[in-house]
Amino acid sequence: MTTSGEAHSRETLNRTVMALGCALIWGGQSVAVKVSLFEWPPLAVMAARFALAAAVLGVFAIGSGLPLRADGRQLRMIAGNVVLLVVQIGLFTVGTAQTTSARSVVIVNTFPFFAALACHFITHDSPLRRSQFIGLLLAFSGLSAVFAHRLSPGGASTSAGDLLVLSAAAVMGLKIAYVRRIVDHVPPVQLLFVSSAAAAALCVAASAAFETHEYRRLTPAGMASIGYQGCLASGLAALLWTLLLERNSPNSVTVFRLTSPPVGVFFGWLILSEEPSPGLLAGCVLIVAGILCVHHRSNSSTAEAIP
Repeated sequence: MTTSGEAHSRETLNRTVMALGCALIWGGQSVAVKVSLFEWPPLAVMAARFALAAAVLGVFAIGSGLPLRADGRQLRMIAGNVVLLVVQIGLFTVGTAQTTSARSVVIVNTFPFFAALACHFITHDSPLRRSQFIGLLLAFSGLSAVFAHRLSPGGASTSAGDLLVLSAAAVMGLKIAYVRRIVDHVPPVQLLFVSSAAAAALCVAASAAFETHEYRRLTPAGMASIGYQGCLASGLAALLWTLLLERNSPNSVTVFRLTSPPVGVFFGWLILSEEPSPGLLAGCVLIVAGILCVHHRSNSSTAEAIP
């Protein structure tokens, strides 16, 4: 017979595994974006990404017997998510093209700050606690240590690219709060499928209208990078993440995304020959400490909320 304590421990373990799995997948998407942009323009890459995601989600829904059609009220809610989704991925894709993958993955993972603020002021169901804020600062200081030399001026990056990726992080934080607000009214798979299909259609139209330069034939690396973005990042990981947001406080899961940068650095080194920072070990220790601090305190009822 399973006790309530054992059930809670199993639920916590499942949440941790799902959140870390998403973080690992998303850690590689900056490299995947840069590889795909060597061959296709940004809007075309986004259209393929969203189309693949819609296909993955559609197959999952049909196999699970889940409905995909939405009524008028749900479509209005989903429309807001489509706008945020296209803007977020658009800023991230174009910004990543103008900076290095290491800088991109660091900057975009500042989104937990924006998500915490958005959930604190918009959803009102995830008060930001002092201990959580300290944990986020600790983890972000780890990111700064890991990527200190990559955050210096110069190199292959541009300030415009960095600002675009930072804007994507801000939109991502807002989108997390928005999804948390509507997920009780729109089933997660339905939300993601309709959002991805609509975003794909918008990007196809925009690419046909604005991207006039010639497409290159996709190489195996290009196909793999687009498949990674669509099937894994926007398909599987997005589905798991939305299920997490449906069942958990955003502040208890978004902090796990801070494990994405070391994964991104590894892929950048492996695929794009970007050497990792000498401060990687010290930074990772700070990241893990921050994650443990926030994860522990987010489940404590005694922590004091910031007014």
